[in-house]
Amino acid sequence: MGDEMTPWQRLVEAMHLGEPDHVPVILPVTVFYLSEFTRIGVLEYFDDYKKQLRAQVAFQKRFPDATLLLGISPEFYIEPAAALGCPYKFTEKSGFWVEPIVKEPEDVDKLEVPDPYRAPLTSTALEALEYFRKNIGSEIKRRYGYGEGWTVLVAAPFSIATLLRGITQFMLDLITNQDLAHRLLEISTEMVKEWLKAQEEVIGPIKHLFLACDYSGLISRVHFNEFFVPYTREVLREYDKAQVLFHNDSDTRHLLEGIAGVGINGFHFGPDVDISDAKRRIGDKVCLVGNIHPLRVLLEGKLQDVKQTCMEQISKAAPGGGYVLCPGGEISKGTPLENIDMMIKIAKKYGKYPR
Repeated sequence: MGDEMTPWQRLVEAMHLGEPDHVPVILPVTVFYLSEFTRIGVLEYFDDYKKQLRAQVAFQKRFPDATLLLGISPEFYIEPAAALGCPYKFTEKSGFWVEPIVKEPEDVDKLEVPDPYRAPLTSTALEALEYFRKNIGSEIKRRYGYGEGWTVLVAAPFSIATLLRGITQFMLDLITNQDLAHRLLEISTEMVKEWLKAQEEVIGPIKHLFLACDYSGLISRVHFNEFFVPYTREVLREYDKAQVLFHNDSDTRHLLEGIAGVGINGFHFGPDVDISDAKRRIGDKVCLVGNIHPLRVLLEGKLQDVKQTCMEQISKAAPGGGYVLCPGGEISKGTPLENIDMMIKIAKKYGKYPR
């Protein structure tokens, strides 16, 4: 390895609690910002995975010194819920809509884990994944690690169960019908495991697994330990050699130790969490990824605001290694490109470790 690390090498070093040549930057960019950036409509983006690849590559080339939080990979979000039978559609404003199908407790008995190659949306995503793997380009693969062993975003079992049942009813089930909640989570866990196995058949052994679950930030520590932790651990148990990044940008201040103990390498969290507190409590266990406010700082802030905030975050979280500078949520439409440039510039200038 030369003096200058690639963005992928930098990220891997940080995710393993090390000190790369400087603090890495990850950009959480999704369909909404990419649509604005490339002038590809949201529905057009979801409808044509070749345009997804084109948009993601264009954005990556615009910011060559950062990696993308979703990577360069197909973007659909709701594959497991759709595969299990939930009616769905993509929308211009919210991205997607899913109708719960477990409306009565007995409906859970009708659920069957399907073959991902034949099920709705997972089959499309696998076709897209193969296309991405073949067409990303060798230089981008080398610099960023995308393609080989890089999964699509995977919803945690808790998120899938929430979609199957509906958020309000599932939250009630955690209190009033816990047996049903566990049955939903068991099915969701099996779906995730089958979904990941199918992806491995396309991309090879998983090297980077991006797991997401915002809903789990809405529950108590007791419920988190009972309904989130064991099912997530069951999924991750088979991927102990993968680099696992967990995303939850709801308020997780009450869950930090529990999240760190699930079996992840990095935690991407929202702006409600004080990064100094997170560093003190779990910074020796997982890489902290965050948490510049995506609205107040990146979208609405001036360059000086971005500079000052990034410098403060680096000073609090980078010492000792295991830190990635990142917005605490996806980059919002309208965010000035120069604010993103400034974030990367500050990481390179003020995020260097002594050598």
